[in-house]
Amino acid sequence: MLLLVKFDFRNIALISILLSLCSCASAEREQISIRKIDSMPDLPQPYAMRDWDKVARDFDAFLFDPRKKGPHLPLIKFADKPGATDKEIFLVPSYVGMQRDGTESITCLGAVGGALVAGIDKTNQGGRNYIEIAGNYFHEKPGLYLNNLAPRTGKSFWYEIFPSVLFYRIFSFAPESDRMRKQFYTTADNWYDACAVMGGRTSPWKVPNFDHTAFSFEKMKPVDNKRWKEADVSAAIAWIEYTAYRKSGKKKYLDGAKWAMDYLQQSKQNPFYEVLMPLGAYTAARMNAELGTNYDTRRFVNWSFAGDNRRRWGVTTGRWGDYDCAGLVGSVRRSTNMYAFAMNSFDLPGAIVPIVRYDDRFADAIGKWMLNLANSARLFYSNSLPKARQSDCDWSRKYDPQSCIAYEGLRQKYVKIDRVKRDHDDIWVVSKSSKTPFATGDARRSGWGKTNLGLYGSGYVGILAGIINKTNIEGILQLDCLATDFHRAPAYPTYLYYNPYKTEKKVEIDLGKTPRDLYLSIDNRFAARNVSGKTNVTLKPKSSSVIVVCPGNSKLTRSGQKTFANGIAVDYR
Repeated sequence: MLLLVKFDFRNIALISILLSLCSCASAEREQISIRKIDSMPDLPQPYAMRDWDKVARDFDAFLFDPRKKGPHLPLIKFADKPGATDKEIFLVPSYVGMQRDGTESITCLGAVGGALVAGIDKTNQGGRNYIEIAGNYFHEKPGLYLNNLAPRTGKSFWYEIFPSVLFYRIFSFAPESDRMRKQFYTTADNWYDACAVMGGRTSPWKVPNFDHTAFSFEKMKPVDNKRWKEADVSAAIAWIEYTAYRKSGKKKYLDGAKWAMDYLQQSKQNPFYEVLMPLGAYTAARMNAELGTNYDTRRFVNWSFAGDNRRRWGVTTGRWGDYDCAGLVGSVRRSTNMYAFAMNSFDLPGAIVPIVRYDDRFADAIGKWMLNLANSARLFYSNSLPKARQSDCDWSRKYDPQSCIAYEGLRQKYVKIDRVKRDHDDIWVVSKSSKTPFATGDARRSGWGKTNLGLYGSGYVGILAGIINKTNIEGILQLDCLATDFHRAPAYPTYLYYNPYKTEKKVEIDLGKTPRDLYLSIDNRFAARNVSGKTNVTLKPKSSSVIVVCPGNSKLTRSGQKTFANGIAVDYR
């Protein structure tokens, strides 16, 4: 997966000088600060970066092996879809040791999508095409992907739209088929219709009201349970509708995307509820870049991190015992007992990292955050914590020796339960004694399963695998900005590097034998032309570089704020 720069030795000195000069701070190098990220360490300690590609491949091989033996194994079984005996589906419990009637689409589709992002072939695995099987989770009525096998809606926005987001991701890797293409547009049509029911109008222009709990497609009306709202569904609708617009060119879908983005733009309060808000940040950056809109990407990115919403859902900070645990996602309601979740933590980079393609002013912040997240995320796994700081060490170390199944969550403090309290829709524990951090979950305490090892989150590790590569410098990562930029326009390989050190560092990049041009998007210029082989790229202290690898001798043109190399956009600012 490591693709980048390796140059002819005759050019090393010159190219290193050029890259150093071009990556230096200048009046043009504007970067946007994100408050929560500013509080994170420059280089988290202890530093122990896992090989996320190996974790993803080990998990995929474990999960999709129906021959596994042992307690709670195998993890996968196969069955006909209820009511459709000609459609096979696979059943995976949400937790190791949970009955399979708890199978959820966010588990099954998340595992397929994560594997595809990691570069794993799912078209012929054990004789099955899991991309085609994924299409069997679609419900013809109401014409959507839903989390459960029963086609009921009206309980929770995120559970009833996120499976469609996962399908859209899978479809970006799928060979074109009439069936999946129909599902793609039917999904966008139905959420457009829901927007219209919630008040969306094009003449005169009127923005829908998304401040509800859910939407019932059976009754075609919004639902309020008088307990919580999930208004960040607007972010997911914007992402779905804009994706459908870019694929079809139909103005209807662009109107749907603008309805949803306009709602976020006029919102005064952070609506982040579970997993959807970051899609709005990405869609804002992309629409601004491609269409010239002016959505407040800075505010939406801050909302995705801050934890200042009604649920207090955001990104963790601080040192938990002996470990820096910044960058994970979950409940930050209680600053002394935060609770991060693997699924949310693995999923967030999928929306946030590609933002730098469309707005490189976020490069420093996103690079620093990803370093913290990628390091902290190892603590979801059994092999990263002592036995006394996790709930299911014995099973994990005996049956998962590769440590590829993550715990559902990581508590800042959690050992001995004194009492359980419910706050809003979150459950948290008050402890008389505690150790920190503690890898655990809600399954055993709530009676959902025999372990707290969360399969519904573990499959999303493929997102980290697709994005993250190590470099020759410990603490400097290569981040692939295309890996999760689903349904994008044609693009050249684009990588984000962040240097957390107080001194310059030289990172080796490998381009291979074919001549390449290196464009630095933050600095708006080429660093080197028609080069190949190995080189050292000089990164300035505590700053980032976004490198676009173009064909050798590319012709550079500009139109407005956009820059093109041989007609392909390489810079939107």
